[in-house]
Amino acid sequence: MDTIRISVTDFRGIEKADIEVADLALIAGTNAAGKTSATQAVAAALTGTVIPLRGLRKSEAGVLVRSGAPDGGVVVATADGASHVRWPEARLKTEGTPPQASAVAAGLESVATMSPEDRAKALMPYLEAGSYQGGPCGRLAGYQAGASRQAMGGP
Repeated sequence: MDTIRISVTDFRGIEKADIEVADLALIAGTNAAGKTSATQAVAAALTGTVIPLRGLRKSEAGVLVRSGAPDGGVVVATADGASHVRWPEARLKTEGTPPQASAVAAGLESVATMSPEDRAKALMPYLEAGSYQGGPCGRLAGYQAGASRQAMGGP
């Protein structure tokens, strides 16, 4: 796996954080050390969702900048490309083939809290289900119903 270089500056509670990830990274620290801030900044760069907090408008992006700093940003880069996000502009810039992730993989969304229809759409590519009851939601509903019957000892 390529090394991923991450640099977060003046984002929420983080003044400066430089992280290199080869296969796996563990971010640990005391309360209010910036763990969540680091993951939100990285998620913004990986997904292109420049406002990584629910309910926050782009016009309010200044609250993402560390208190006392004029601006903040994150860079997530590999040998093939990079994603940069700057705040308060809430602007994404990419170079080459930047690293990317879905909102679920980056932690911005949770399959557990999605509506059943959105959950079905999110899971279908991974289930590799065959044609059943028409569209993807019908196939997943059929899959879930079949799994429930089997769990209860039915056919």
